[in-house]
Amino acid sequence: MLCENSEATKHELMFDQTYYALRQLVGQAGWRALRNEAVTDEGTLKQCISVTGPQQPPSADPDCYMSHIDAITEKYRRRLSGAALEEASRPIDEHLALQGKLIELGYLPPSTKVDGVYGETTRNAIETWQRVTGRPVVNGFLSDADAQVLLPVDTVSEHPDQGKENVNVEGSKNP
Repeated sequence: MLCENSEATKHELMFDQTYYALRQLVGQAGWRALRNEAVTDEGTLKQCISVTGPQQPPSADPDCYMSHIDAITEKYRRRLSGAALEEASRPIDEHLALQGKLIELGYLPPSTKVDGVYGETTRNAIETWQRVTGRPVVNGFLSDADAQVLLPVDTVSEHPDQGKENVNVEGSKNP
């Protein structure tokens, strides 16, 4: 369904952004518990899928899916604050542009696929950028202030499609 419905894909990416911000916040000690919680929460999405027969693929209700994934996203987002919440609330186009800028500046390898979700590689690049540039907080989150320094607002609007052709699974949801 996600491949066929770009709106559902956007909702999935909003979840991924929030999940990976929360993952960074809980740290390695909390990853297993968060993953287990996400797997349990994803179980609620099953009610959006109907199986019609053994020879036919299951069908999914995109509105049901988006409603349920949004509820899960909001549940996780309520646990965020400060820079983590600012980052998780940012539109996907800005995430794509920010990752692209980290590549351009050499903090991420040129072969990095821009996907708009910050997995471990991107988090390490953010922390390195924060340290090297003397940002007041080095925590692996791109606060609104960090994002403005890294990529001024007018740059995002000039390159809204940056990186869209290079999608990978670094940050895709694999809780």
